[in-house]
Amino acid sequence: MAKASLKWGRQIQISKPTALGLAFILLPMFLVLIIASSPTTAAQQATGPEPDAPVLELRGIWTPSPPYEVPEPRSAQGVGGLDIDILSAVADRAGIQVKLKPRPWTARRADLLSGQADITTGAFQPADGDSDFYYSLPYRYARISLFLRNGEDTRYDLTDTARLIASDPSFRIGIITDRTFQDPAINHALIQAGREGRLVATTSDEDSLRELLDGRIDGFLTDRLGAVTAILAADLKDRAYEKVLPGASGVRFMFSKATITPETVNRFNAAISQLEENGALGKLGHAKIFSAVLSYVFSTPLFRSFEITGIIAAALSGVLIAYHERFNLAGALFLSALPAVGGGVLRDLILNRHPIFILASPLPLCLVALTVVGGLFIIRIGERVRRRGWNLPQIIKLTTLIDISDAVGLGAFTVTGVAVAVIMGAEPLWLWGPICAMLTSAGGGILRDVLRQAGKPGVLHKEFYIEVPLIWGALLSLYLLTRPILLVPENVVAAILITGMGATFTRLLALAIGFRGLAFNSEESSI
Repeated sequence: MAKASLKWGRQIQISKPTALGLAFILLPMFLVLIIASSPTTAAQQATGPEPDAPVLELRGIWTPSPPYEVPEPRSAQGVGGLDIDILSAVADRAGIQVKLKPRPWTARRADLLSGQADITTGAFQPADGDSDFYYSLPYRYARISLFLRNGEDTRYDLTDTARLIASDPSFRIGIITDRTFQDPAINHALIQAGREGRLVATTSDEDSLRELLDGRIDGFLTDRLGAVTAILAADLKDRAYEKVLPGASGVRFMFSKATITPETVNRFNAAISQLEENGALGKLGHAKIFSAVLSYVFSTPLFRSFEITGIIAAALSGVLIAYHERFNLAGALFLSALPAVGGGVLRDLILNRHPIFILASPLPLCLVALTVVGGLFIIRIGERVRRRGWNLPQIIKLTTLIDISDAVGLGAFTVTGVAVAVIMGAEPLWLWGPICAMLTSAGGGILRDVLRQAGKPGVLHKEFYIEVPLIWGALLSLYLLTRPILLVPENVVAAILITGMGATFTRLLALAIGFRGLAFNSEESSI
């Protein structure tokens, strides 16, 4: 019978089977507690129509324009994005149903004027008025930017964009068809450019970007987040120069005067005001805007290499444990898969995320399988080499290499955990961001140690490991919470990279100096 001494002097006797039994009982209870208190989302908080409000059905139109309006096959109407989610939340609050159908930008104003559609999103109301349509209150705000080819910003006087567009006879400007802006000077300058044949109509931000880089226009004017999303997705950040215009423009719903009454517009305005007061609009804005930026970061080769390295490193640790403790091949696969993907699966289950990330792509599990097979093959070769008495030069210890790659994976998984919490709209983010970072990074390792009946999961015993994603996940979450919706996407990308590198170097520093987490009992004890 082993003894465990507590710091305040009492002694208890716990057998190892009893300790393992308690672990298997308490762990499911802990998971049930987390799931029972699962995070609320901004979309859940935003819904809830006003009681006794008559139900009205409107015909809405949308055009693919990430991150505001994007196809989502799994959604009820096949469309999602920031503006669509806000429209759904506002309409639900107002007791109104909106049926959406896709239409090109060129048809939006025409459909509203003729009464073939009732409402659309993403409109800027000119400050000098527009008698053709009704406009709602602003449901979000946007910055407008002028984009030029990189290196050509010195050719033009950019102190007054409206004057540049109107007065420079050689400046060809691209603009999405029928788009108007809040600034009357900009609108009048575009009209002047059109009279002189310098206005080139485009269909989307992506189309404007292609026209710019192909030399058919000298610049284009648009909502900066939409353009930045297109530029980052095409990996063309270094080929475009951005001049951000001063001020912010209110983004509104635009209604057809042929079919919509002022009373209906007032119902939308009342719903917008209510959702602004309870903070739901701000939360939806943060979730979708950060989701667009984070999705870009996940698709970069740098981040993918971090994630792949982390999966391989975690799986390799399972291979070494299986070899040391004489597990069979099936056992090695389990011991490798749990730390590599188990934390992400646990996170997705708690957040009710579909599909679970290992079902969305076969790559993680294939990496695990290849690592196990390759690791065991290398181990067998190493055994034969040692039996023959050959001594190969060792440039770096295998354990050191595993620690380095594991630390890189820890940093990548920390960012992934926070990002998934943001994308899923988990609230409050200051709580669920660190929790998701910790689950993604260390949850699988805990499950692995419980499976192998270690009695003391390494990441919970003395290692300064689980604290790293908690700390850096909290820092990233707080940074995102303090950013306004009118954010600079480049700053978010920088924050993500700093978080990943910070978590990596924190773990490596703790290993280098032998720093360990704060122990519950400073005295040695055994169970």
